[in-house]
Order: sequence, then structure tokens, then C-alpha cells
Amino acid sequence: MITLEVGSTDPGSSVLCIKRALSHMETLLGQPGGYSLGPSSSRAGWTFFPLAIGDGFEEAIRARFGDMISRYRRSSNDEKLARFMSDYLESRGCGARVRLA
Repeated sequence: MITLEVGSTDPGSSVLCIKRALSHMETLLGQPGGYSLGPSSSRAGWTFFPLAIGDGFEEAIRARFGDMISRYRRSSNDEKLARFMSDYLESRGCGARVRLA
């Protein structure tokens, strides 16, 4: 299991958008219940909450999108996955940033 930190300046609409985007990805990959969002905390005008991605869901993401993930220039595979998830959520219009927790 990998835990990412999601940050947003508009948590109300971002959380709904993130849930929709991840539910779509779960359906696409055939991995229901693959993630969970934790309680939020606020700092400096941003709201942050943990995003836990289960092992099966993570493996399915890496298998399906591995060619895209491998193109990121980061030092670890987990950082590459975090960058991919940030770009994925941005492409779905969520306006959230993702990084390793």
C-alpha cells in the first residue's frame, strides 16, 4: 500500500472530482475498493488529505499505465506514481496536487 498526500485550495469540489476520477480508474482497471481518502487538515490556505492506494490497485495502475509512469524523471518508482496521479487528476479537472506522504 502506498500513501499519497493530496492538496487542494478548493476541497469541496476537489474531493468530489477526485472520487469520481478514482472511481472511473477503479472501473477501468477492474479494482473496486482500491483506494481510501483520510481526514483532511488545513495549512496555509490549502487543505490536505491522505490518499491510500491498495496493493492490487497500485499494481493494476502500474500494469496499465507503466509506459507513461516510466517516462517521469524522478528518483523512485513511488515518486513517479505520485507524479502520474497528480497529472491524472489534473487532466480530469480536479485542481489537486499529489505528492508522497
